[in-house]
Amino acid sequence: MRNVLLTSLLIILLLSVWHPVEAADQAFSVGYGFGLGSSGHSLGRVSEGYYNFVVASYSYEKPISPKWLITAGPFLSYVTNPTDGMDVGINLELKVYPFSRDRSGFYITAGTGGAYSTLGFVEQGTHAFFILQGAAGYRYKNFFIEDRYRHYSNGGTSWPNQSINANIISIGMFF
Repeated sequence: MRNVLLTSLLIILLLSVWHPVEAADQAFSVGYGFGLGSSGHSLGRVSEGYYNFVVASYSYEKPISPKWLITAGPFLSYVTNPTDGMDVGINLELKVYPFSRDRSGFYITAGTGGAYSTLGFVEQGTHAFFILQGAAGYRYKNFFIEDRYRHYSNGGTSWPNQSINANIISIGMFF
């Protein structure tokens, strides 16, 4: 987990000094998340009960071409179910605007990251997770709406290693 966070921080540092084709963007978003398709459980649930949370995230986007961007940033979630708790983590993603060269309209992302949770998910056997995720969204001027799928895994570092999956619906603003 420590290596994932250090690697992500190094990539963010490199992105901050890299001179791209176009200027970078920063964004802030808030959203609501719920369990989705976790191992052997019905919609919205993990073994301890329903999984619900609110999330705030920051994103730094650096273009690598007119349509493609690298994004990185931290997130903080307040988990309300199955018990109160916090998740904190960092994401690194590749983002593409397939139909636009001016970073507007529909986009998709895919990426990875790492997180730490104060919750002791029975499915994971640890508090530290690797993240795989993807999202689809729509940007209009400086505003966006996004639907994100997030998969938590301990990467086989602990037993059990069942999935904790969530759907996150967010709104945000670029600045």
